[in-house]
Amino acid sequence: MASLWLPKLLYTLFFGGYGAVNSFLPVFFKDDKHLSLAEIGILGMLSPLVKFIGAPLLSGLADSTRQHRIILYISLFLSVLFRFSLVFAPNDFPTCVTFVILAEALGSVAAPIFENGVLELLPDKALYGRQRLFGAAGYGVAVLVSGLLVEAAGASWPMFVNQTVQLTLFAIMSRKLPLPSDKPHMVKAVELPLSIQAEDHDDNNDSDDNSDNSNAADTTMDDSNPEYSTTDHEATPAKPRFTDVLKVITRDVYTTCFFLVIVLSGMGAGVIENFLFIYIEELGGDKTIQGLARFVMCAAEIPLFFYSGYIFDKLGTTGCLTLTFLAFIARFVFYAYMTNPWTVVAAEPLHGVTFAVMWSAATRQAHAIAPPGLGTTMQGLLGGMHFGLGSALGALIGGSIYQHYGSKTTFLASAGAAALSLVLLWMAELYKRSLSSSSEVSYAPLAQTLNSDEEDVVESSDDFDSDVEEMES
Repeated sequence: MASLWLPKLLYTLFFGGYGAVNSFLPVFFKDDKHLSLAEIGILGMLSPLVKFIGAPLLSGLADSTRQHRIILYISLFLSVLFRFSLVFAPNDFPTCVTFVILAEALGSVAAPIFENGVLELLPDKALYGRQRLFGAAGYGVAVLVSGLLVEAAGASWPMFVNQTVQLTLFAIMSRKLPLPSDKPHMVKAVELPLSIQAEDHDDNNDSDDNSDNSNAADTTMDDSNPEYSTTDHEATPAKPRFTDVLKVITRDVYTTCFFLVIVLSGMGAGVIENFLFIYIEELGGDKTIQGLARFVMCAAEIPLFFYSGYIFDKLGTTGCLTLTFLAFIARFVFYAYMTNPWTVVAAEPLHGVTFAVMWSAATRQAHAIAPPGLGTTMQGLLGGMHFGLGSALGALIGGSIYQHYGSKTTFLASAGAAALSLVLLWMAELYKRSLSSSSEVSYAPLAQTLNSDEEDVVESSDDFDSDVEEMES
């Protein structure tokens, strides 16, 4: 049996690389580049906004040209280059804007290509969280290390070196990760246990039948012509069409609302990402506290990513997103009333819910409904909505409120936005249920659509851990 060591290592390096710098950029712009809070808010908006535009476009380019690996390497190289150039750039706002746009736009496609490759590699999508948790660990350790290095050096350049080293190692090791453009089919690159292959093949057949019944009228997904062949002869890619993705997003009210609440969760994350560390400094905290806070955030992701498949099977999409917004509300209220910078550490375990639970459910959903040949595009669109459009709105609106009304109002307003998101989510859920009960047309919950073919993955909490050990031993 082959252990899934490769995605674990790659997640550690990839998110460790980005964690080394991303969390400290708002403070870097404030202390090193002497930008105002309003200017930092604009940069915080531009960074995810260009991801929102760039990720789907470049992901679509990768899918249409079948040059996933080349585009991945170019993306990594250019994003690191322009981000490191910030250290030597003049201390003026226009220059920072230029480098941020170039770094984020060109680097936006790396995560969708990587994530889609991992999802295709896994014999059981419920194992996604057990790979992704290593990204949380890598991110947390990298933030802590960068914080200590910056404090010791009295300068910001060590965090950029940390990022460059980790992403370079990621690029080298990612050569072993099969991508959609590789032949033969990527799953054949890993010697999976025959029992797992057989179960996964049967599950996929069941899933395809369900997909035909529920989506035939809304998408052009053709299960008789799969994107890849799992036989020894040459793979035959399907002809990807971006309009298929748009049809999936707008196929029904609940699916559309699902993507909308992903944007809203990104808004909450955008407020935290851009202004929490600045708030900690206002309370008298230093970069050691900031690094420790982010380390605890990422550590909290690990157990929730590990059990994300189990949680999703029990709660479904609506349940996972409900937990997400309840945790956001508690987190923002805590921030609004804390007075000691060290107490921020007590709130950061909630990040495990606001991100790990949400992202595991969202990623599995996007992968499951992606039309043939557009898996990377769908992951890019999902990431663009959360890390792009949502984070941009959080930075822009949060920055304006912070500038005019202060930190407490900003966090309380964010708690209110999370509460409204929860109301919207349940309005869509109740509307879906009303249609299901009043019509003969199947309008099953998205969680059932995703997991009707995987009901045997976790039969009980007693044998759950033993199954995982057998798969990853």
